[in-house]
Amino acid sequence: MEGGVTIGLRFGIYSLYDNENIGNRLQNYAVQYIWRQYGSAFNRQPLYTSMQTRLKHLLWRVSGRKMERWFPQKQYRIYHALDFNRHCLRFSRQTADFYVYGSDQIWNPYYAPDSLICPLTPKERNVAFCASFGITRIPELYESTFIQGLQRFTAISVREESGADLVERYTGTRPVVLCDPTMYVPVSHWLELAEKPSFPVSKPYVLSWFLGAETNNRTQQIQTFARASGEAVWDGKGVSLSPQNWLYLMNQASYVVTDSFHTAVFSILLQKPFSVMERLDAPSGMGTRTEHLLKLFGLERHLIHDGQPFCQDEGFEAAAHQLEIQRLRTDNFLTSVFTKDREL
Repeated sequence: MEGGVTIGLRFGIYSLYDNENIGNRLQNYAVQYIWRQYGSAFNRQPLYTSMQTRLKHLLWRVSGRKMERWFPQKQYRIYHALDFNRHCLRFSRQTADFYVYGSDQIWNPYYAPDSLICPLTPKERNVAFCASFGITRIPELYESTFIQGLQRFTAISVREESGADLVERYTGTRPVVLCDPTMYVPVSHWLELAEKPSFPVSKPYVLSWFLGAETNNRTQQIQTFARASGEAVWDGKGVSLSPQNWLYLMNQASYVVTDSFHTAVFSILLQKPFSVMERLDAPSGMGTRTEHLLKLFGLERHLIHDGQPFCQDEGFEAAAHQLEIQRLRTDNFLTSVFTKDREL
């Protein structure tokens, strides 16, 4: 026992898997990192989605990644992600003392399978950890699934207030709201994982990282902003990055412009001056998680609309203090999972 918590437990993790989304890979790593404090944590989904993917990944590895030079028109990010999975994540189908569902948008019915929303594992062992809906209203088609599913958790935490509103609506109990798991991991640990990419990047540079559609006006605004300070713009197009490469490039950037939730998260962690723009072509309500993030850390001024000047404020003192508070809240939730008193 340590602090009233049994050490040596087994935690089977269920989450979304998107090997082309770096933020998704890093949050999955963070969930394992957090729960490993109390024992053995492993993802219960398979590492490979198909034998074909497994064979292609093996060929890529055997070639020493030279395939990227031989066939440069192909996209290799998925293989970099699979390598990250192999080296940084543990996968197992063994039974567990607790089944952890999270993080990311595991309760977004447009992305997530029913088995994440309404788990098949034993109710008394299920924990929802930093679950996100990514939407502000549950479509009527999925309401019954959510009503049944939310009853199948012994402890629930969510990632934003809008998610807490939905859980309270369907259960009558308001869950605790925690920060994204990636924010719990110390910055020093993230930088230990960072790796310099094999391709050259001119410094200094503004990192332009967009997941949604880009417009000519946005591209022009970013280029004009960078030129004003004599910097280049780096957007990652035409290259395949590993999550480790991305961490390195985030840390080296002089400024960050993005529509990505996790890019905003790491801008805060690394204390990078940044601006967040609305993600175009995203489902309605998806931006609520970014809005909650910035409000939580007192950084609403970093959310800008098209045509507005980029935020030049570099003050992160209050955000750093809030980060310590949020990490403590996460610790308290973790402890509460193993005790009868789940009050934070």
